[in-house]
Amino acid sequence: FRLGHAYRAIGDHKLEDALAAYRQAVKLQPDLYAAYLSMTALLADALRFDEALDCYAHAARLRPDAALTHEAMGIILLRQRGAASAVEHFRRAVTIDPKLFSSWNLLGIALQAQGLFEEAQQCFRQMLVLQPDAVSPHSQLVSSSRKHGSQKEIEPLLELLRRPDLTPEQRMSAEYAVGTALDDTERFDEAFEHFSRANSLAKEQRALTGDCYDPEAFHAFI
Repeated sequence: FRLGHAYRAIGDHKLEDALAAYRQAVKLQPDLYAAYLSMTALLADALRFDEALDCYAHAARLRPDAALTHEAMGIILLRQRGAASAVEHFRRAVTIDPKLFSSWNLLGIALQAQGLFEEAQQCFRQMLVLQPDAVSPHSQLVSSSRKHGSQKEIEPLLELLRRPDLTPEQRMSAEYAVGTALDDTERFDEAFEHFSRANSLAKEQRALTGDCYDPEAFHAFI
């Protein structure tokens, strides 16, 4: 199970290794609910929906009314472009467990996909109530309030960027968000600096995992 997490952290090119590890985990422990959830999310992200639904069914049999079970189905629906249906499951998840940070985030993303930006912002603000130092809700708030990139909204992200303890992924997300907000307010030179730093971080992180640019794969993705 932990080996699956490790492969998953390396990147998409280790998808099959991660799935093989998770499958071995549930072979050894058939009631390992968390492994089925992990496989569901991985397969949904890879748009392998039949397999994702099969893993979800195992998780649902083990804990049909759990918040994370609803979250898992919401992830499948969201990846299938069924944001409206996904919202129902994410709402159910946060009703069952109001402290479930990940479901608040996914609920906000699903609402944003429907153009319900004010409701999405409420979800991202709830994330900050749960984890005031988290980077992602600050970034999401900026992205969900485009054309309103005021200094008041940008400043928390700039403050976060001054912290030395951010992971590269957190710093990259914050840099992109600040760049987006500055771009929306026509502060283009400042925006470019933040986008440039974010792109450099993205390139560094991809290089560390051996994930190099493949024009054919990128074309297929688009």
